[in-house]
Amino acid sequence: MKLWIYAIVLTFASASAGLFGQTGRVMLVLDGSNSMWGRIDGTEKIVVAREVMSQVLSELPDDMQVGLAAYGHRQKESCEDIEVLLPVGNHSRTELEAAITSVQPKGKTPITAALQLVAEGLDAPTQLILVSDGKETCEGDPCELVRNLRERGVDVTVHVVGFDVTPEEGEQLNCIAEAGGGLYANAGTADELTAALTDIRETVIEEVAAPAEVKRTAAVAIDRSKAGWRLESEGKVYEGRLFRFFTLKGDPMIQLINRDAVNVGLAIGGEMTGDRIVTYAMFVEGRGPVCERVGPEDSFQITFEPSEEGWLTGSFSGMLACPEYRAMPVEGSFHIKGPRTETEVK
Repeated sequence: MKLWIYAIVLTFASASAGLFGQTGRVMLVLDGSNSMWGRIDGTEKIVVAREVMSQVLSELPDDMQVGLAAYGHRQKESCEDIEVLLPVGNHSRTELEAAITSVQPKGKTPITAALQLVAEGLDAPTQLILVSDGKETCEGDPCELVRNLRERGVDVTVHVVGFDVTPEEGEQLNCIAEAGGGLYANAGTADELTAALTDIRETVIEEVAAPAEVKRTAAVAIDRSKAGWRLESEGKVYEGRLFRFFTLKGDPMIQLINRDAVNVGLAIGGEMTGDRIVTYAMFVEGRGPVCERVGPEDSFQITFEPSEEGWLTGSFSGMLACPEYRAMPVEGSFHIKGPRTETEVK
């Protein structure tokens, strides 16, 4: 049971750190290892990745500063083949596309060394996006590295997309995102890669627009012109602007997260309309204990209110049980963009 709980917690890695100030900063790290010549639906993965990354970058706000690094793209057997092709800055679309196109897969997958090199060159809060089709193939522990970087105060949030990876490879890549306070997504097709990078792009943009600090006052209501959520428990209030959708044992699930590493999970019995029972709920703050739903099945409920098309608005309340026999009554509300299609609730 405990192993399953902690698997849920890893899935709910929050996009926690990385305040941008006035301008967003993004560093892309592209896998240039030889395996990127493998094919997806008849097209080489590197070709798909180049096209998708160029498309997603073109849709970033004009004031977003972007950089690009790659590894494994110049030498066949080197664990030191890492290059910052463009430092984070205001580059034209032509410059970005030329840098992306220049990546020609050849070698190994030195993820740890690549993240270390990139992090050392950052001089301001940055969102890092790693796209890889495999796990580390050189000596190193990328999860531990990212964890240590953030503990030392390096202001970087790491998002990861596993492109056509095995479950074992995905486990390590997910671990990197969890350690980096970012999002993780699996992508097995060009469309899935586009969706994954689009979700991360939207998260980055939300982070730029978010206020400089997460408010913790019950007097502040949700601004329904923007995405947001609020949870209160015994006088303490948690707020955030980030969210994701999953399924848990067939039930649609909403994940509410913020940059203070707070994760709230609500699995809904049935469609996300009207009054529903919350079949599973969890709350965790940072590396703290996991609190879960307890009591009769109908004791934790969620109500979806009428809202404009494409949005989910509602409220919830119930009781959670935390370790050491501590009870945690919670109530909250949300106004978030709904999944664009049914397939996105996953």
